[in-house]
Amino acid sequence: METQTKLIEIPVNFKQYFAELHNYLYANSNMSRNERLGKELLKIILCKLLDEKKGTGIFSSSTMNFPNKFKQFFNDTFLPMMIDYGVFLKNDEFLLDDKSLMYVGEKLREISLLDQPTDVLGAVFEVFAEGALAGDQGQFFTPLGMVSMCVEMIMPKGTDKIIDPACGSGGFLNYAVRYVKNRYPNSKITDNVYGIDKDSDLVSIAKGFALIISAEPENFKHADSLKLLLDDKRLKEVELSRNYLEKFDIVLTNPPFGAKIKIFDEDILRYYDLGHVWKYDETADKWIKTRAIIEREPQILFIELCIKLLKPGGKLAIVLPDGILGNTSDGYVRQYILQNMDVLAVIDCPHDSFMPHTHTKTSVLIAAKKNGSKPKKIFFGSAKQCGIDSRGTQIFNQDGTIKEDFSKIVAEYLDFINNKKESGLLSFAVDSEELNSDILVPSYYDPNHDNELKKIGKREDILFYSIRKLIDDGYLSIKNAPASASKLEYGIGEVPFIRTTDISNGEMVMPATHKVSKEVYLEYKSKQDLQEGDILFVKDGTFRIGQTALIIGNDVNSLIQSHFKIIRVLKDGLVDPYLLFYLLNQKIVLRQIEKNTFVQATLSTIGNRLLNVRLPIPKSKEKRDKISKKIKTLIHSRYESRNELLNMFNEISILMEN
Repeated sequence: METQTKLIEIPVNFKQYFAELHNYLYANSNMSRNERLGKELLKIILCKLLDEKKGTGIFSSSTMNFPNKFKQFFNDTFLPMMIDYGVFLKNDEFLLDDKSLMYVGEKLREISLLDQPTDVLGAVFEVFAEGALAGDQGQFFTPLGMVSMCVEMIMPKGTDKIIDPACGSGGFLNYAVRYVKNRYPNSKITDNVYGIDKDSDLVSIAKGFALIISAEPENFKHADSLKLLLDDKRLKEVELSRNYLEKFDIVLTNPPFGAKIKIFDEDILRYYDLGHVWKYDETADKWIKTRAIIEREPQILFIELCIKLLKPGGKLAIVLPDGILGNTSDGYVRQYILQNMDVLAVIDCPHDSFMPHTHTKTSVLIAAKKNGSKPKKIFFGSAKQCGIDSRGTQIFNQDGTIKEDFSKIVAEYLDFINNKKESGLLSFAVDSEELNSDILVPSYYDPNHDNELKKIGKREDILFYSIRKLIDDGYLSIKNAPASASKLEYGIGEVPFIRTTDISNGEMVMPATHKVSKEVYLEYKSKQDLQEGDILFVKDGTFRIGQTALIIGNDVNSLIQSHFKIIRVLKDGLVDPYLLFYLLNQKIVLRQIEKNTFVQATLSTIGNRLLNVRLPIPKSKEKRDKISKKIKTLIHSRYESRNELLNMFNEISILMEN
């Protein structure tokens, strides 16, 4: 196995760098619209790249001479080259005033752009267009660390044919070309990279960069790549061809994602298996495709498209929202993936990876199209740091390096495939035969969880019961709370409306932040049927999943938000409400809850996977009763103290009024 050659380090946070340029130009230049400013800066950046490649030294000119030399270079060398391939039009003049041009030229003189592995042009576009374009159509520019991880784990060769069907400004392809050239200097990789995107501005940027790095600009198409599966007649209408299908060795992509940008075009949906309605057949234990079609999020259709672009044995690296890898409702997508692909690796990416644009949690799926062989082990990794914080600001280690884990995961992956090392600080391997076909989330397979469970399971004084078994044996019932906050007009009334933020240290925090009217409460009362001894369990949200509260006394007269499950003990014998409350808060149980909690868009959920959680119940009835009695005493004492304190506050208020 070949070893990896380290690529050039990035010395500049280009988004931050261009944001500073933006602020100056917005306040001081002769134009104030972001789109116009962005287009002029893109022209300058492309000229800078071409200047570096040709070694003409335009950007090394003295500040006073720079505007004239730049404009001459722009008109005589740069623009004719770009016009030939439709990157710019013949009448596309340079419009930025000389003073602003001098400022930008002076700033760009400080840095070299051509040898940067990052998507420099994508950074410009994102900074100048983010208010009007970036993110509106699910376009979130992929962070460099994630791009480099995808390319370096998929390891393209000099002869590989590579495509990104949602290429944007060409970030993945740019890095892939540099990676291959670094390892295979004599390769003709620039002839073998292809990009498609429905955004004409982004395709122009990608073409412009392709020209500068000597790639073939005609390989970059302005089109809706989801139409590649249409019939031949429709393909001609959109200037595409079936020649793309099953022709590529590698697909690298971060497709548009988001629930708000669904594909409704029936002419597209009918050509996709994943554009149809799928029903789960419990008897056959699998999802069955129906004839009906249904609107879909684009990332789901892109999965099928990417698979059909690949040759047998071809490899895919794709950025996906976590929900696709774990949501019960998306089980048909995972079934489709596993029927057509062999999973090689899944990398869990940090929440902040696409901030400040979206908090959507993502992972990277790396897989190979089935070709007769199957990997024995699957690599799972978890990156904790992505190099930026929630505001998109780059963060650094004390030694000045970027604080990210993507490069560490690449190193551990290379150890895994070269040296058969099956675990690292950020990764572990799982036998492919042990892969649960319904779950592709790395945390679910974390061996640290399983080892701890096995250790406790060997204890002779413990009964290890799953919540599912306790329900099947008639000890428990679980149901979802019915009241959705989005459907309530709360704020007027006296009945506490309990949200997940009203749960702390195992009890309801009173007085509750929000209240509802008696009429609203009565509408839901019979549905939620809250009783003393019930346990509220936070089932979804951002950070609080697994927190619980035991209902006693007057707290029963509350309306419970739909983010809770209501757990009830139905009969004595093995557990009572106080013992169950104690068990649900044990570390070994909380770790299982964490393992079974998957991110769905920006929120996490445990769903019915709660039934998989196993409780360490003491065999000794004497010990169970002792724990239950202690918990009961503490909870009731705290409840009485809380109410006494609230009553005291009311008395003081009355006293002050009189």
